[in-house]
Amino acid sequence: MLAVSSWLAAGERLVFVARDDARMIAMRDAMAHLAPAVATRVFPAWDCLPFDRLSPQGALVGQRVETLAWLADDGGKMKGDGDGPALLLTTVNAILQRVPQAGYFESRSKVLAAGDATGPARLCDFLTGQGYLRTDTVRETGEFALRGGILDIFPPGQEMPVRLDFFGDELETIRGFDAATQRGGASMDRLVLRPVAEFQLDEAAVERFRTGYRAAFGALASRDALYESVSAARMHPGMEHWLPLFHEELGLLTDYCPHWRMVLDHEADAAISARYAQINDFYGARQEPGDGNPGDDGPKGDESGMAYRPLPPDRLYPSEAESKAFLDTSVRLMPFASPDEGEGNDA
Repeated sequence: MLAVSSWLAAGERLVFVARDDARMIAMRDAMAHLAPAVATRVFPAWDCLPFDRLSPQGALVGQRVETLAWLADDGGKMKGDGDGPALLLTTVNAILQRVPQAGYFESRSKVLAAGDATGPARLCDFLTGQGYLRTDTVRETGEFALRGGILDIFPPGQEMPVRLDFFGDELETIRGFDAATQRGGASMDRLVLRPVAEFQLDEAAVERFRTGYRAAFGALASRDALYESVSAARMHPGMEHWLPLFHEELGLLTDYCPHWRMVLDHEADAAISARYAQINDFYGARQEPGDGNPGDDGPKGDESGMAYRPLPPDRLYPSEAESKAFLDTSVRLMPFASPDEGEGNDA
């Protein structure tokens, strides 16, 4: 940790790849004391297994999207902290997974300020297009609710939802509020709205998914519940695991910060090997007869009765050779170094 703080003190920008979530949080807490002025962002991995039927939690996805959008904006210059040292905290599992390319966020963010002539109806259309869910009462990340001239939104990256008060089409105030009590909080000068998912269900993305799903799994796969949900532009549990089908091409987290120094945590190499073993094991399990894949008697994968047709691992996860290309250029932290060792840094 002292090595990381010294690099930051020298003005460097760092990507710290922790071996697991606990280590990432520990580094975040330590840097809050050792380097409190440094712009710091966290990029967690999905909190579900490879080829899972479950989706990652919405708040976690929102944090990922917020970080990617910040990086795509050249390290946060829109927020005034783009110059000087910066720290990106992530994990082995997170960096070994493909993400939307930086261009995905270029036209999908909106900055609001008091006095803007942004009518609530048009803003609702924007939110729906970015994957927000309209509800009666806002309680979780990614939800919004409209009541007359009051629009409540819970954007990713915010600790609490915000309330927009309109007079006609003019935005009068932006104020945070408590989701549990609905009581208003401090006013805000401006608000940045980001997408709430790493994909969209717009017309182009839906058609791209449909075409790719049929090409990968055959025409009969169009009867799958996942295919039908996406065709109707509806969310479906676990659909994030087919992320490549919603995009023309995916990138890697390292594409967002090509000139930053990458630092691998102690024992990260063991975590990398374990992650690839897990990916391959779960993919192999999904290929077992009776899991609803092509050639099976039917969709008998589990009690849900839904077919599961996994994409090949390298569609969502970089191959070991691909990840080796950027991991080999990293600095590896060591808890200590013996006099005979010429490499490694004191963690």
